[in-house]
Amino acid sequence: MNKPTVFFSHSSKDSDAILSIKSRLDGITGGVLEIFQSSDGQSIPFGRNWVHKIEDGLKQATIMFVFVTPNSITSNWIYFEAGFAYSKDIDVIPVGLGVDIALLKAPLNLLQGFNITSNDGLNNIVSIINRKYDYRFAESFTDEDFDIISSKQDGSFSEIDLKDIFMSMGCTIHAEYNDGQGGKKVHYLEKFFE
Repeated sequence: MNKPTVFFSHSSKDSDAILSIKSRLDGITGGVLEIFQSSDGQSIPFGRNWVHKIEDGLKQATIMFVFVTPNSITSNWIYFEAGFAYSKDIDVIPVGLGVDIALLKAPLNLLQGFNITSNDGLNNIVSIINRKYDYRFAESFTDEDFDIISSKQDGSFSEIDLKDIFMSMGCTIHAEYNDGQGGKKVHYLEKFFE
């Protein structure tokens, strides 16, 4: 019997943090799940065509967690993977890690998800797996687990390129004020980000 497959969609720049989640989740679930993470060094063996292996992982998955981070939010790849999974009736759950998913643009903002800001957020992963597969795993991510995962982010969250985030959300930022003659002046703040 094949194990149920859970797909972790993420930026390879976040591989250490996501691998920490995967490793801890594998321990909680006792290895009864196949957790596909393209950057873990196991899901795609060396010498294999990585695009085909990702496609295989997507075809086998029944749940996809899309880890939205400052590294992944500007990448089209997570949107591609999420769209493929959604079209195959796979449960697609956006997970904010250093990014508030309330700020996402369509189509990910149409899907119910959650933010990881503590161990409770991490335990949502276990809760979703329990509900989907009718398992009874303890929601046992701890504060220490959260601290370890947060520390694996290599400061990438502190190096957020605000311009990219606003542009990826389709936002423009401008200053508008009266010109003193009954009109308005508008200045787009592109230079602010430079």
